[in-house]
Amino acid sequence: MLTLEHLNAVDRDALAAPAGWLRRQASDIRAGLHELDGELLQFAQALLIKLEHLESNARALPADDAEPVYLAPGLIPPTAVLPAAA
Repeated sequence: MLTLEHLNAVDRDALAAPAGWLRRQASDIRAGLHELDGELLQFAQALLIKLEHLESNARALPADDAEPVYLAPGLIPPTAVLPAAA
């Protein structure tokens, strides 16, 4: 059963939590929504939105195999061997 204390704890810990934990908590809250009413139901629904947002932002984008893009290509050192400092 979801309690205000549980929801407050999830809300407090959500910012620093990994994506898997966020998914698990969101799933638990979804499963318990039918038991809630009034302000507690509204809080749980708002918390679900927050958890889903944080979870989607916690996922890393896939790496791109394309050539690296340099912001200032003129600053890339030449590939020739530079003379050693004296």
